Amino acid sequence: MKKMISTVVLSAILLVGTLVAAAEDQSALSPDSEVYDFSRILEDAEYELTEEEAQKVLLQNQYADERITEAELVLEEGDSEKSQELLEDYEEHLNEISQVVAEMKENEKDSSEVEEVVAEKSVERNSELQDLLEKEDLPEEAKEGISQAIDNQEKAMENLAEAQEKAREAQEQAEEKQAEAQEQAEEKQAEAQEQAEEKQSGAQEKAEEKQSGAQEKAEEKQSGAQEKAEEKQTGAQEQAEEKQSNAKQEDQQGAQSQANENTDETEERGNADSEGDQRP
Repeated sequence: MKKMISTVVLSAILLVGTLVAAAEDQSALSPDSEVYDFSRILEDAEYELTEEEAQKVLLQNQYADERITEAELVLEEGDSEKSQELLEDYEEHLNEISQVVAEMKENEKDSSEVEEVVAEKSVERNSELQDLLEKEDLPEEAKEGISQAIDNQEKAMENLAEAQEKAREAQEQAEEKQAEAQEQAEEKQAEAQEQAEEKQSGAQEKAEEKQSGAQEKAEEKQSGAQEKAEEKQTGAQEQAEEKQSNAKQEDQQGAQSQANENTDETEERGNADSEGDQRP
């Protein structure tokens, strides 16, 4: 389809290139011009080949400007019927703008810049239509067409303003949701960090308790071992003292016994000597 359109575009350019160049100095191409129909074909082809939605809106905005200017030209020539047709085309451009902008919003694409351009141009076009409506000797049919175009223009502006307001509200809601999500994420992160710190603190307390318990057990074991060692040392010392005391007593008893024996011997000798002296 696009290849066919491209072929038509190239053919039209070759056929009417010279005539269009001659008409470039004019502010707008008159619908009575020999190349006007070809220019509209080129216009449709240009729009059909355009893929970017924002560019489509700007093209339709441009076409709407051209239809207003063309309607003024034919009205000056007294062709109210042709003017009515051009104003109907103008309304179609406005509808196409609304549809493309709506598609951009559905696809979550930023349409704020093109909407501002369209809004500014809409004010200018509305002023042009009002000036056109105030012209003298304007046919009744033309007045009705222009009034209808003004009404549609105002509705389009209202719809655009409403769409912009909805877009702002949607943006605000999105920002609020994002802020809430960020706040929730920060709260979760803070909770997770707090839980991690609590776990770390609990683990540290348990480790300290274990270390303290192990140290107490070690001290108890050391104290018990020391007590046992002291008891053994005391027992050994008592046994040594007892042995020493027993040995001393035995020595004393032996010495006493020896002394007693010596005393007995001395007495026996004394008795023997005494008996010898008593013999004649």
